[in-house]
Amino acid sequence: MEIEIKFNFKGMILKDYNKAMRIFNEELGKLFEEGLEFLHGRVLDGTPIWQGHLSDGIFRSSIKGTGLNLYGTTFTNIVYGNFIEEGFPIHAFPNFQNLADWVKAKLNLTGKDLYLVTRVISMKIASYGIKGRFMFKKAFEEGQIELPKMVARAEKRIIERWDKE
Repeated sequence: MEIEIKFNFKGMILKDYNKAMRIFNEELGKLFEEGLEFLHGRVLDGTPIWQGHLSDGIFRSSIKGTGLNLYGTTFTNIVYGNFIEEGFPIHAFPNFQNLADWVKAKLNLTGKDLYLVTRVISMKIASYGIKGRFMFKKAFEEGQIELPKMVARAEKRIIERWDKE
């Protein structure tokens, strides 16, 4: 996802380019931190509690890059995270090994018990499917509403700093 941000500096850059770019770059970094933290928090808020350690597997990267080329991510590395996000269709069986890994982690089962419980859960998922929670999608949608407010606050900070320095 790429987001375009436009600021109105009211001639600041023309007066003192170096000062304007220094202030702008510092505040842009703060804006990215604020935005990434917002998204991460919203994803965690939308993550179902019944998923146990899924919320422990939702991360946010640090901001990388310099100047106008900044980026960061909020993501999960949990194998079944995508199924919680998007759901799983009815009449389809999930990957047995991935499900077995989840069952083993959740219930600490091995051997025949692991196989039997995994099989039962697999059949239940195939019968009913899994309703998607869309925690990443919803966080992004909320971010689209919140981002203009964050940009306005950053623009105000830039102008205030310009006047003080």
